[in-house]
Amino acid sequence: LYSLWAYRSFPQTIAIEADPRLAAEFRDNLQLAALDIELIEAAVSDRRGHITFHTDQDTDLMGSVLPVYAEAHRLQQVEVPCVDLA
Repeated sequence: LYSLWAYRSFPQTIAIEADPRLAAEFRDNLQLAALDIELIEAAVSDRRGHITFHTDQDTDLMGSVLPVYAEAHRLQQVEVPCVDLA
């Protein structure tokens, strides 16, 4: 949603998605819609490398580098690339 808003307002749009499932879905949708949005498939942190990301197996609306909602949702840990904003 935010990427589409930015795409309509700015000449260059970069989207960042850490969840591998959502990134794949987003990439497919970009191709189908022929949108020129750069997709970075990584988490954002203060360092580069890899980080553990917690995907929510109950919904694709949540995911985090912190195990939030662990008591209420089934989380799966995946290692994802990590970039800094610089």
